[in-house]
Amino acid sequence: MPSYIIINAMSMTAIKQRRNVLNQAPVKRALGARTEQRALLLILCIVIGCITTYSANADSVEPSNIDGTQTPSKLDLLNTPSVESELATDGVLLALQQGKDSIIAVGERGHIVNWQDQENWLQEISPVAVTLTDITQLPDQSFIAVGHDGAIIKREPSVQTVNPNDIDGISLTSSWRKVFDGYALNELLIQSLERQLTLAQARLDDLLDNKLSDKNTSDEVDIYDLEYFIEDLHFAIEDAELEKAQGPNKPLLGVAATQDKVFAVGAYGILLVSQDNGETWSFESQLLDNPDKFHLNDVVTTEDGHVFIVGENGLGFVSDNNGISFETMQMPYSGSYFGIAKASDSKYLLAYGLKGNIALSQDHGQTWRSLKSPTQISILGGFIDGQQTAYLVGHAGVLLHFSLNTPEQITVKRHPSGASLAAASYSRNTNTDNRASEQGDTQLIVVGQYGIDRIHIRSTNAQAD
Repeated sequence: MPSYIIINAMSMTAIKQRRNVLNQAPVKRALGARTEQRALLLILCIVIGCITTYSANADSVEPSNIDGTQTPSKLDLLNTPSVESELATDGVLLALQQGKDSIIAVGERGHIVNWQDQENWLQEISPVAVTLTDITQLPDQSFIAVGHDGAIIKREPSVQTVNPNDIDGISLTSSWRKVFDGYALNELLIQSLERQLTLAQARLDDLLDNKLSDKNTSDEVDIYDLEYFIEDLHFAIEDAELEKAQGPNKPLLGVAATQDKVFAVGAYGILLVSQDNGETWSFESQLLDNPDKFHLNDVVTTEDGHVFIVGENGLGFVSDNNGISFETMQMPYSGSYFGIAKASDSKYLLAYGLKGNIALSQDHGQTWRSLKSPTQISILGGFIDGQQTAYLVGHAGVLLHFSLNTPEQITVKRHPSGASLAAASYSRNTNTDNRASEQGDTQLIVVGQYGIDRIHIRSTNAQAD
């Protein structure tokens, strides 16, 4: 679940990102210093958000947005399909999701890769060319991906993605469609703020009427607080209207689904909820106690209707009623959490983030404790397998793994490329998995700065195929 990335060398209170940028692992060092410089420039651009909404003047037709409005005559990445590329598996990829027979990975420039191994893959064309930061599969087997500028795209489960006319692994057709974008997000934000303003003003009027008849000190305090809140709402509406005029700029960073809801989170405290498999969305940020609008970096769900959200400034939220309401979790670290992983058959949770911080919960997020991490390298992604073993990946090719039964015994390895890794999952390739089991290896699929790869975690070190 990717998105805003933090670079350790920079002191990161001002830069607010999660797994979206990765310094991911080159297995191609021969590209040399120029490639390294290009990668560093790309990472810095993503950190400051400069590739989220770039535009170039063009004499183009004004395309329609999700909300029916027209965009200016310029290149709009929310209305521009991704470009076919033979290098799609080598570019920055930020998140992956296990499909039935393959891995679906997403990343920069709207790239979507349907991957089995380095020789067997195809590119699925995205309806947007913005960076895609996370992807999930719904109970009906459809896929939802989210990304920069509020983009949300969907692929139906019944659509065949393999085209007999594919050339060199590149799909010439697309089964993905855009269902939401930053233009619609701006409208939802303004509507939400206006509703809050109406309710607050009505409450203030009631208190002022009561004050005339019965002077009450507590009412005076409430009046002062409401007046302050209403003033903030007016400023927020002005900001939202200005943003509407300038165009979308809020990235979505994580997405997850329960049996009947889909949750998307993002920068500036965005929480979106869909109750129709991602077709329509509602703005629900008011459900979270996040008045400073800290970024929300990741969300996971469980089969019993729990929803967990983590973000910057040590934020953590939990819902035990399928997202109807949320409570604040008391997290042991006050810095940024970039992600959270769940165990499928237990109440274990892992939150991980800046400077190698790892937090463990054994009771569905009711209590948390910090683990003694053997590294200060930021951790960007990870998962927990069926044997209750956790695998975490991050900057500089760091790979951590440990059993949740003995969380004090954390093993640290490095991908030989030394580049950043954004997300990981287990391998389903039967042949390589069987061979790995005989050799005592663990097979992982990782994505990052230099694309997607299958790696072996051995007793001595991590090796790429």
